[in-house]
Amino acid sequence: MSSEHGRHVVLSYHTPVVLHAYDGLGCLRDSKTCVYCRHTLQVQKTYFGRAECTCCGWWYDYIDNDGCNDGNTAVIAGSLQRYPIDSECIPVEVLQSELTKVPSLVRHINPKRMEDLVAAILRGVLSCEVVHLGYTRDGGIDLVLLHSDTPVAVQVKRRRAEEAVEGVSGVRELLGASLLSGYHKALFVTTAARFSRDAISAADRAKAIGLLHSFELVDYEKLAHYLCEAPTRPAWEIALDRNTPQEWRHSNGIVRELQELTGNNDLRFEDIIESDFDVGIKDKLPQQCNPADCVQPPASRPSVHSG
Repeated sequence: MSSEHGRHVVLSYHTPVVLHAYDGLGCLRDSKTCVYCRHTLQVQKTYFGRAECTCCGWWYDYIDNDGCNDGNTAVIAGSLQRYPIDSECIPVEVLQSELTKVPSLVRHINPKRMEDLVAAILRGVLSCEVVHLGYTRDGGIDLVLLHSDTPVAVQVKRRRAEEAVEGVSGVRELLGASLLSGYHKALFVTTAARFSRDAISAADRAKAIGLLHSFELVDYEKLAHYLCEAPTRPAWEIALDRNTPQEWRHSNGIVRELQELTGNNDLRFEDIIESDFDVGIKDKLPQQCNPADCVQPPASRPSVHSG
């Protein structure tokens, strides 16, 4: 977690770089210390193995290419990336992982990323397919949740103000769009602190007179619960899924990053793998989420399966 010019910056090791034994970097395989924060790594010692830092999340994978312990080793390691919280380019899984640590930041993410984030949360919490209808000209429907036999129309709103109240107009818009498009269930997700009395009344009335089978309203508190309940993946898994070998960068990327973070242009890779070398940059690195600090999941999930 970091900040630049007052904006929260998301840090992640989801981009891989390639290291090879023959260029003098294979000794990383035997290192038990994180090259970034100096925390002790959790290491699996097999021909195919992984080391991961439980403090900042840095990782590397190693492969003994022929199993002969002759130095023919390839190592894929995480490279530190930085994104402002409101960046349109931040990968959704990286954003989701960050928000489990500080859910209130959801009010400051890019509006386009907000729709992608809600889609990812619903996929994870409900184990269902979610179709994105686009960022503009949606007619009041942003996502369609394919759950059981009845699709659910979903509207997403990002409100920046902490005390924002979601009014009745958005609820009526989603109701009208759902009816015109033939949906019988609706879900309204907002970062507002609460829905207005009229908004709640309109949603309840739509169900009571049979216009919709269900109409769920999800405010910030419920969204934060679902965010922490949705499964997230470690940086190494995101990296190896999202990037092909052709996209992996050269190993000197890690050295350049550490030179920049420490202000020491003479820093070498051989220095940073020494267990007693203190880089002194812990405050500039990601922090793993402590489950005890996470908002506890709600007693019930979105009731899109009812009625």
